[in-house]
Amino acid sequence: QMCIRDSHNIVTFVFCLLLSFVAEICFGVADITGAFVAGLAVSGLKKNEYVVNRFNTLSYMLLSPIFFANIGLAMTLKGLTKKLVIFMLLLMLLAVVTKVIGCGLGAKIMRYTNKESLQIGIGMISRGEVALIVANKGASVGLMSEKFMTPLVIMVVFTTIVTPILLKLVFPKKKSGEKETVSDDLTALEKSGINTGLEES
Repeated sequence: QMCIRDSHNIVTFVFCLLLSFVAEICFGVADITGAFVAGLAVSGLKKNEYVVNRFNTLSYMLLSPIFFANIGLAMTLKGLTKKLVIFMLLLMLLAVVTKVIGCGLGAKIMRYTNKESLQIGIGMISRGEVALIVANKGASVGLMSEKFMTPLVIMVVFTTIVTPILLKLVFPKKKSGEKETVSDDLTALEKSGINTGLEES
């Protein structure tokens, strides 16, 4: 039975790589698009949970480190001019403000309270792998100058670091004698979208 499960992993991985290749070469779009389609296609498998666990292990132990190492190698501080530094600072500011306003406004439209909308907006600040992949794709096909790669990478790292710091500021700390924690607040926040009749703060 273990061999059958492992064969599922191998076939799924090969299928993912195949669709990634087709998306990149045949359709000229980012390979992550093909990988996403492959994930959707195999999500209904009976062994889906087992495959997901194996893929998570493979991703964190091999694929993700290689990807980030490749991005890091493409990054250089030598070409940073005064204009690029200003651009990088503005980019970081816009990355934070647009997420807080955009996602917070969306949460407000969905009848979350002002406090919850702010928490959701701040929680969405972090930019991750997709931003790096899109930037790397744009640079590789000549749509973006490689000199902008360093500011983009620094922006992604900055938003990843600043998000948990800001989240600690907007979520109430545990008071003495209270059992409620930040994780409880997050759970309550997730459930609040299901309940109707939310009161404005």
